[in-house]
Amino acid sequence: MTADSSYIISEEETRRLLEQAQRGDFRAREQLAAAHQRLIGSIVRRFLISGREREDLYQVGCIGLLKAIDRFDPAHGVCFSTYAVPLIMGEIRRFLRDDSALSVSRGLKELYLLMERKRRELTAEWGEEPELWQLAEACGSTPQQIIAAREAARPPLSINETPAGGVSPVIGRLLTAEVPGGPALAALPERLRFIIEQRYFRERTQREVAGALGVSQVQVSRLERRALNELRRFLSA
Repeated sequence: MTADSSYIISEEETRRLLEQAQRGDFRAREQLAAAHQRLIGSIVRRFLISGREREDLYQVGCIGLLKAIDRFDPAHGVCFSTYAVPLIMGEIRRFLRDDSALSVSRGLKELYLLMERKRRELTAEWGEEPELWQLAEACGSTPQQIIAAREAARPPLSINETPAGGVSPVIGRLLTAEVPGGPALAALPERLRFIIEQRYFRERTQREVAGALGVSQVQVSRLERRALNELRRFLSA
């Protein structure tokens, strides 16, 4: 999948494709992914301040979307895009957290505490939440710094747990060569496929994967980036 093209489908059509995708229809899954590229792109823009490449963040967001496709249940009582947003954002946040060799800086922690104190004070005084620029002004910082402090302090979001036993049936089919046309993950070298499976479908950290492979976390980070690049090339071919 690439971030260049997208189209809009109705919620009714989305539900129909979801039913097909959850029964193992790879073409329906691809249609859903293509239809929600604009949604992923809008979420990725919020994280560009992190300094990471847009395409890296986009590919991680695509993995969050695939999880949403796999897990969505109409009984949730929300439209699919509303359901998918927290999974996509959570996947990107977890990627940024685990891919960073540094912990959150003291400066960001202190700014977050100051920001929260000012937010409460201004809300109590004005009777409404301050705008971002007002909060930044009150803290003597910039809006970009306020956003960075918020993101650094916010834990990854997930509204569902990983299915017991690891990879779900639909994801399992994507990890094999049984799907007509050859799925992207099955095209990866074994080591790279293992890293993607462990990181994004078994919810393991880079440190845990590094321990399993007997390499450093930095090496896992480098290999994960390589795997994402190869997935991007495969899916955009």
